[in-house]
Amino acid sequence: MIKEFVPYELSVKLKSLGFDEKCFCNWEESWSPEPEDEIRMVLTTDQTWLRPGWICAPLFQQAFRWFRENYLYHPHFFSKEDGTFVWCIRWYIDGLQKDTPYFSSNTYEEAELACLEKLIEIIKLTKTTRTMKTAMQELRDDLVLTLETGNEALNEIKDKSIRESCQKVVQLTLESVIKRIDEELLEMEKEQKIDFALTVYSEIVETDKDFVDVIKSMNL
Repeated sequence: MIKEFVPYELSVKLKSLGFDEKCFCNWEESWSPEPEDEIRMVLTTDQTWLRPGWICAPLFQQAFRWFRENYLYHPHFFSKEDGTFVWCIRWYIDGLQKDTPYFSSNTYEEAELACLEKLIEIIKLTKTTRTMKTAMQELRDDLVLTLETGNEALNEIKDKSIRESCQKVVQLTLESVIKRIDEELLEMEKEQKIDFALTVYSEIVETDKDFVDVIKSMNL
């Protein structure tokens, strides 16, 4: 039955992405001295009873639903005549369907595990980039506000020539920094698309090093 639940290592990564839904089971560190019993699963439906260090152990279907509802990524699995399975991750941009490559796994359980690992990898990259972009945008907004309020403060200077000189220096300096931030945001957007593509096609990158150059040369 334990194979129905997301493994401990991936459950920890899901928690780092914000997964906090109630689960039938949780992972906890065992008090057993045996190394193989270091991590064990505990059955409980009462999340308020969770001890420090306990990690929610969702079912695979629960984890996939969480990605669908929160990030609009849809896992798809297909069986083949030889008993193996292929899978991909699907999402939509401006109404257009996007798919990862179709990956192959020997069993359905291996397909589920590989797909979940790929989803975690993609979302981790997306969240990291989004945090950096948000910080840059907030800095830009602060500089724009500083430019506006700084000019108002400089109006208190009585000497007109000194006042105008100071305002000019402040304006040129802040506008230069704001322009540089705008350029960095555009570059960050491009780098995000490249990193996303390399993450989605990581298995190809590992076997075909020239593929990296192809991705970077594309006008993403």
